[in-house]
Amino acid sequence: MKPLSFQYQFFDLPLRHVFAISRYSVAVQTTVIVRIGDGECFGYGEATLNPFYGSTREKLTQSLNSLQQVVQTSELIHPETLWERLKSRVSDDNFALSAVDCAYWDFYARKNNRTLRSYWSTGAEPLPVTSFTIGIASVAEMTKKIEEQPWPLFKN
Repeated sequence: MKPLSFQYQFFDLPLRHVFAISRYSVAVQTTVIVRIGDGECFGYGEATLNPFYGSTREKLTQSLNSLQQVVQTSELIHPETLWERLKSRVSDDNFALSAVDCAYWDFYARKNNRTLRSYWSTGAEPLPVTSFTIGIASVAEMTKKIEEQPWPLFKN
């Protein structure tokens, strides 16, 4: 098997609304997309910058660069095995670790013609309900966000 490709790119994604929580507000969310593949099949993962948790462009770049060789020389090992190899390299950067882990799981599942869910459940269980975070805002602004994006569960 040839070495896996490992690429990443940062994007500045403008948000529909300013997202505010008690620690900070953001109108444009910088996000890194990681792509792992073998030329025929690719998997994707992502992470965002988050000043509260020390996730910066510089730190993500440094961490992703340090993980590149580990991924490229891993062939088609099980994601849990790769996780152990990655974790020892960037134990202080869970954002980079998560992005690479998600990209590799996605690649691994696609390469094996399976869904990600099939690795963790039979598929017969009901899907968990996810939440939509609206952030902190005035009651009028939060009401507007809820009306714009119908969802079964909201949090702020």
